[in-house]
Amino acid sequence: MMPLSTSQLFVLYVLGWAALLGVPDACEALSEPVRGAASLSVLEPGPATSSLHRDPAPGTMNDDGPLMAGHHPCRPRFVHLSPTGDSGSVRLTWQTEKRGCSSTVRYKRTSWLESLDGPRLSLRCTFFSCTATGYEAVFDAETDCYSMEDVRLGWEPKMILYRHTVVLDRLAAGQIEYQYEFESERHRGERNSTEMRTFKSPPRDSPDARLEFIVFGDMGAPTAEKCPGSLGTIRALTAEAMLGDIDIIFHDGDISYADGTAAVWDDFQAAIEPISSRVPYAVTVGNHDYGWLPGIGKKKHHHSRAVDASGLEKPYLPEWGNFSPDSNGECGWPLVQRFVMPESRHHSPSRAPFWYSVRMGPAHFVIISGEHDLSNGSEQRAWLEGELDAVDLSKTPWVIVLIHRPLYVVLPHKSNRIVGEHLAEMLEDTFIERKVSLVLSGHIHSASRSCPLVKGKCEHNGITYITMGSGGKEISAIDDPEDQPDWLVSAQLTFGFGRFQVFNRTLMTFEYVESESGQGRVIDTVVVNSRA
Repeated sequence: MMPLSTSQLFVLYVLGWAALLGVPDACEALSEPVRGAASLSVLEPGPATSSLHRDPAPGTMNDDGPLMAGHHPCRPRFVHLSPTGDSGSVRLTWQTEKRGCSSTVRYKRTSWLESLDGPRLSLRCTFFSCTATGYEAVFDAETDCYSMEDVRLGWEPKMILYRHTVVLDRLAAGQIEYQYEFESERHRGERNSTEMRTFKSPPRDSPDARLEFIVFGDMGAPTAEKCPGSLGTIRALTAEAMLGDIDIIFHDGDISYADGTAAVWDDFQAAIEPISSRVPYAVTVGNHDYGWLPGIGKKKHHHSRAVDASGLEKPYLPEWGNFSPDSNGECGWPLVQRFVMPESRHHSPSRAPFWYSVRMGPAHFVIISGEHDLSNGSEQRAWLEGELDAVDLSKTPWVIVLIHRPLYVVLPHKSNRIVGEHLAEMLEDTFIERKVSLVLSGHIHSASRSCPLVKGKCEHNGITYITMGSGGKEISAIDDPEDQPDWLVSAQLTFGFGRFQVFNRTLMTFEYVESESGQGRVIDTVVVNSRA
C-alpha cells in the first residue's frame, strides 16, 4: 500500500475528531438536491430536502389504508440501475407503496482510501460520499390503451405506481465499485454498512477499454404463463451479477409476459432485483410489451381509447406483418413507467425506451423498435440514421444494434421470416454502410447465430446476427439443420443468454451460456471482429 500524503492524514485527523464529537455527516448537512422532470403522466415532486418518515404504529392508518405490523410503505421496491450514456453516472429507479416518500440516495466508493482522492468536492459531496435527490412520478390505471370501463369490468392493467428516479453522478469512470443506500432505509436503521447495495461505475471512454455485457430476450416473470426457463435464467444472471464483471445487461424485448396484469410485473421486478440493483439493466420493446390493435383485446369487452406510450393514436400494422394484441392492452405503458432509459438528443430526440442509444466504453449500442415503422420517411428511421451518422468510430469502434424482431429467422417460423425479410430490406443497407458489427434480437424462442452476412451471403467483413429469445419462454421447435438456410452457423434449443467480452477496438468474443443445468455451461462461442 502506498503511504498516505500529508493532506490525506490531515483529513483523517479532522474527520476522526468530528466522529468523536458527534458532528453530523457533512454530506447530509451540505446536501443540495438535484431535480428532474417526469416525462409522463402526473409529476409528484420529491422532497426538496432530506426528509424523515416516521413509521405509524402497527395496525394504524396512513393515506393509503391500513398498515401491517413491521411493514413500511416507503421501503424501496424493485430497485434497478439503468445507463445514462455517460461514463460518470448511472440512473437509479425504485418504487414505493405510497406517495411522498424520500427520493434521496447516498453513495460512496467502497474503498475509503480511494475516496480520499474523490469524488470532487461540491455542495453535495464530501471527501467520502455524495447525496442525490431525484423526483417521484405517479401513474394510475388510466395510462393504458383501454378504457376505465374495462377496469370496472374486472380487467386490471396496473395498480397505482409511485416511481422514484435519481441520477448518481460524479462517478469515477473505470469500473470502480460504489456503495449506495436509501435515505428512508438509513433513517429507520434497516441497513448497516455491511448490507449496503453496490454497483460499479461504467467503463472509461476509450476505444480500447474492456467491456462485458449480457443479452437475452423473452424471459418473463417466474409466475408468468409458459415461462418454465425464467427462474433458471434469473439464477444464472444473479450469479453473473455477483461476480462483478458485467457492465450492462440488455433484455431484448418481451420483458415480463404480464399481459396486462400488474402483479406479474411486480413479480418480475422483484425477481430481477438482485441483478438490476447491481448492474445497469436496459430494455428493448417487444410485441408482448407493446402489441395492440384498435378496439381489440384478448377479452371481448376491450375498447381502445387514448394514445399509446410512444405517442401514437394507433399502432403500426403493415400488411405484411403478423402484429397482434399480444400485450393485452399494455401498449408499452408499464414498460415506460417501470424502466427509465436514456434520451438521445445530440441530433433528434429519441423515444426511449422504444428507440434510444447507449454509449459505453468502446461500444455504441443502438436500440430500435420492431413494433414501430422503420421505413424511409418514418420518425424512427430518421432518428436511426442520424444516430448512426453521429457515431465516431475512432472512439466507439463497436456499433451494436438491438431489435426484438430478428432480420434473419430460422425455419419454420414462416410469418416471422416474412417480417424479418421486410426488416432486412428496410435496414440492412443502412447497417452495412454505417459499419454495424452486430445485430442482436429475441422473439424466436431459441438461440441462433449467423455467419458474418452481407445481403444474405456469408462474407468475412459482414454483420453477425444473433437471436437469443431463449431467456425463459417455452422453447420453440426449429426444422432439421439440413433444411436450414446456408447462413445458419449454430442453433440451440435450450434456455440461456449471450455473454459478450470486448477486449479492444478490434476483438470481441461471444459465448452462449445455457441456464438449465445450473452450471452455466458455454455451448456456443465465436470471435467477432469489428467492422470499423
